[in-house]
Amino acid sequence: MGRKLTSYNGLDDIYTPKDMAKSIVEYINPTGIVLEPCRGDGSFTSIFDEKNIPYEWCEIKDGVDFFDMKYSNANWLITNPPFSKITKFIQKTIELQIPNIALLVTINTIWMNGKLNILKSNGYQLKEI
Repeated sequence: MGRKLTSYNGLDDIYTPKDMAKSIVEYINPTGIVLEPCRGDGSFTSIFDEKNIPYEWCEIKDGVDFFDMKYSNANWLITNPPFSKITKFIQKTIELQIPNIALLVTINTIWMNGKLNILKSNGYQLKEI
């Protein structure tokens, strides 16, 4: 039996492999400041450091909770979010008015339960899968 990808209990500790984070960052090639709201073990932020990309970060285990943010200077949000809180992450990103969002999620995670409609109704569009 395979490993469950999500726990649905708020303890979604699934870390992004560094080579995958590097591929994503190189493909997106973000400009401006990037917010990584789920730093985890630092896969994305280590790539931002290597590429001299300015960034902000949050990591609840380090006492910096994304949901407590009141303001962000970010032009991009790039993360592997906890799947059990994906809708809440999308809503907070919209609230912070971050113009570009890149989420490492399964396609059904973004397609189900109106998440795509939340994005579209707030001026976002799905550019790539």
